Amino acid sequence: MSDLTVFVVGDDARGSALQETVARWADEGLVVPSVWVTPSGVHVGTAGPPRVDAELVAQRSRAEDDLFRIVGRRHLSTVRIVVAQVLTLDGPFDPALLTAAQHVADALQDALPQATEEGGHSTALLRINLLAPVSGASGVPREAIADGWDVNVVVSAEDRPDVDRSNVFVRSPGNAVGHAATAMVVCGGALAGVDAGVFEVLAPPQSTANGREVEVVRVHVRAVVGEDLESRLAARTLQAVAAEPQGAAAFVEWARLAVDPDRIVDDLTKHLVQAAPWGSAGPPRVDRADRRRSGVLEGVAEAARFNATTFGAVPRWVVGKRIARFEDSATHTVVGGGGDTVLRLRPGRPDAIKGAVADYLQDVDERARRDELEREATSVAVPDPRSWGELRTVAFAAVDGGDLPADVPTPRYAGKREILTADRVVPDPTDTFDVDGDTITPTDPTVGRRVEARLDAVVAQWGTALDEAEREVARTRQALEATQAPPDPDKSTDPGTEASDDAATDTPDAPTEPDAAPNGGKSRPAKKRGRKPEPDVVAEIAARGAALAAARSEHEAAERARDGIVLAHDAARCERDRFLGWRGTAESSVLWRLLDDVAGRRDQYAEQHARAREGLGVDVPPHEALVAAQERLVARWRVLLLAGLVVLAVAVLWLRFDGQPERVLDWVGWVGGTVLVTLLLVGVANHRYYQATRAYAWDVQTVADRRRQASEDVVYYGREAARLGQLYSTLVDWATVVGWVLHHPRGTVVPTVSTLDDDAVDTFPAAFAVARTADEDDITPATVVTAVQRLHPVGWARQCFDDAYDAHQAAQAREDEGGFIAPDLDTVASQYGPRSLFTEFWTSGAAAEVLTAKAVAELREAVHEELISLPTRQVGRLGSHGDGDLALEPDYYRAAAGRSTAFVAGNFVSSARQTRKHYVERSAVWLPQVVGGQVAPEGVVQRRSTTDVAVRVDVSRRLDAGDLLLFAPDTDTSDEVADEAPVEPVTVASRPVTADAPIFH
Repeated sequence: MSDLTVFVVGDDARGSALQETVARWADEGLVVPSVWVTPSGVHVGTAGPPRVDAELVAQRSRAEDDLFRIVGRRHLSTVRIVVAQVLTLDGPFDPALLTAAQHVADALQDALPQATEEGGHSTALLRINLLAPVSGASGVPREAIADGWDVNVVVSAEDRPDVDRSNVFVRSPGNAVGHAATAMVVCGGALAGVDAGVFEVLAPPQSTANGREVEVVRVHVRAVVGEDLESRLAARTLQAVAAEPQGAAAFVEWARLAVDPDRIVDDLTKHLVQAAPWGSAGPPRVDRADRRRSGVLEGVAEAARFNATTFGAVPRWVVGKRIARFEDSATHTVVGGGGDTVLRLRPGRPDAIKGAVADYLQDVDERARRDELEREATSVAVPDPRSWGELRTVAFAAVDGGDLPADVPTPRYAGKREILTADRVVPDPTDTFDVDGDTITPTDPTVGRRVEARLDAVVAQWGTALDEAEREVARTRQALEATQAPPDPDKSTDPGTEASDDAATDTPDAPTEPDAAPNGGKSRPAKKRGRKPEPDVVAEIAARGAALAAARSEHEAAERARDGIVLAHDAARCERDRFLGWRGTAESSVLWRLLDDVAGRRDQYAEQHARAREGLGVDVPPHEALVAAQERLVARWRVLLLAGLVVLAVAVLWLRFDGQPERVLDWVGWVGGTVLVTLLLVGVANHRYYQATRAYAWDVQTVADRRRQASEDVVYYGREAARLGQLYSTLVDWATVVGWVLHHPRGTVVPTVSTLDDDAVDTFPAAFAVARTADEDDITPATVVTAVQRLHPVGWARQCFDDAYDAHQAAQAREDEGGFIAPDLDTVASQYGPRSLFTEFWTSGAAAEVLTAKAVAELREAVHEELISLPTRQVGRLGSHGDGDLALEPDYYRAAAGRSTAFVAGNFVSSARQTRKHYVERSAVWLPQVVGGQVAPEGVVQRRSTTDVAVRVDVSRRLDAGDLLLFAPDTDTSDEVADEAPVEPVTVASRPVTADAPIFH
């Protein structure tokens, strides 16, 4: 609900000047948006409503549209239509202006909604006819008074710099337009900071709608431009918190920074890691077959049964092999070796056990695979939405002093709650690291680990290159030293050359030189010179110089390459060290450790899942030991049976031919004993095979259990890796949000500084006083600390989160369901999901803007309620009416709330003055909060303005038009002049002055 004012002005220069003046004030933020209509824009047809072309004038914008579309787009409580008639000494009354205004008012009356008896919304229409004459204006016909309008008001032709200062008159050209515009915006309720129009606050006892009566009004405005102290306080408060490394924790009184923060971080991390859904229980274990425990008799009975059946199995095995050979021979004879038929008399091979085991294990594998497909197809378990709320509770409470979970000990020291700094709970999400063109955020340890591995690889690569470069430098140094070594004198010549010289010396044909003996008859060989011919020496020196230059050049190139690699290696190490230092800060926080733990288990389970996948399948245990046991059993049977037969034969022969009479007991004893011993020995051999069979059965059962356990591992590790991956991605978003809440809950406040253009100042009349604040007033550090504490009570982080979420939901036009906020229920990684949108709300700075505005409003309210004391601003008036003095801001405003001064008597006829009709009957004043409580005198209605503006409005009693000289004819010679003091006749605008003409005093 709001109100709207429609101004109707003439098409002449005066109307245009009024509109341009008010539009300039709107651009400066002094006037709220208003609608302007001129008679030329009102088109009345023979039937139907008129078409009204209007212009909406707002701050730095002007738009033309149909009046009724402008009004229809708004939900309004009040519409005011103000027709402004500027009356000059030589300006005629414009009846077309009132006619057009009447058409507009009638059409609005029909268009606005009206409530019924049952209720409903009704929009009130207030019609104001405002006449603004210049000083000395008269002769205005009474038709200028609008019959049927709610208010007919004449603006007193006086312009005072202050309520109790002298009138500077109203002149045209001069201050007439500004004087009329001031009355228009005040009476029309369009002045910024004033909550209602004058005639809605000061309702007249009776309306002036009869077309014969008017009221006189005088308006006085005082405004202040400059820097707003409350916004400057907010700016300094938030700057103080941002500049403090420990954040708000360094200012609050209800807690102290933790003495041992590592202990608290460990407690919180342990609580989170062990709590659901962050922990992992491990894969379920399959119930493996235990070694059976049984009694002696039971075990003996089972072994006896097995051994008894073995007596019949061994002959079948022996006969079976022969039958198999017979079958193969029969097949070859009857069908042929290449046929498609194999003749079998009956089954019963020893390898049947292996076949049965293979079938059993295959069945186990197939059932396990079906179970894997069914269980892996099920969705990953969604974490309880309460988990995210509990996570935020722990993170916020560690910083803002809120309640921690019951199983986390509340840290206290010396009876005071201990809190952590924000960086020990979660890394600053804006503290990013740039490497190779990528920006790494501190809330994603997985990327950090990859970057670390990449940087380590780069350092290792440059280290290897440096080792190679060092070896190359060493090699070239050795080559250079060898080239620079001086030649050995004994080896200064080539050995072949030296040998040649010796040979030349020993050769008989070698040249000789004359002997120095006197006889001259003897000669000796020429001496060896020991040097090369001159051209060879020069060539050798040139070759050595070239080799030396080449070696030196190669060595210098190797050193340059080595130096470049050293620089690159040092740069890579510095980059890695810089990254490790950056990550070290993040690693000391609770949520980073939680993220790293979840990411580590996710990667570990993914690897275990891959290994478990590779280990699927079953292999039939080797049965070689069983086959060997069978072969040994058969061999023992043969040996034992053969031995039994031999013993039995020997016994028979002995009994038959021993010469003794045959006795039945002897025969029974020997034959029966031999058979019994043989059977016992065979039973022992059978039992050995029984043991081998039981061992093989255990191996088979172990393989089956291992296959079932592998199936459990595959399902568990796969689902757990997927669950932790989904949990990690969600946790990264929440760590980012929590990081913004704790590190950057609010943005930067730009202190509000209102200014006025000099041209706009020139349009103000004397009654519209505008002052500018003096130089910056000091805000003490103690005041800043108080403001910081005001913004950071216990639970401030939780409150910031809730406020931001409420603003986000209001912007999204969404409502939560089920008792959980929408981002907690979001498990889909979509950029349009509730969680992603809420995260973007923080990362884009929109949340900080909302919380910053709330912080400024909270501090402003605290200042108004005198919970925070600010220094009082000093102001000085601008323009030609300023006296150059500074005044305290409350005193500057308070001057508008003084006692009433009578209207200029020269505007009234003598009879009206005699009956004191030029006295003020009622007044209203709007004062800013800085003025304080009630300061207006008794009888003056005092209201609160919401901006740095004070407004004073004085209204006369209801007057007959004849009480004002404005409506008197130019040649009025009333007898009431006799009671007035004689004055000299003067001429104003070439018009004779009557007896009732204004007296300028």
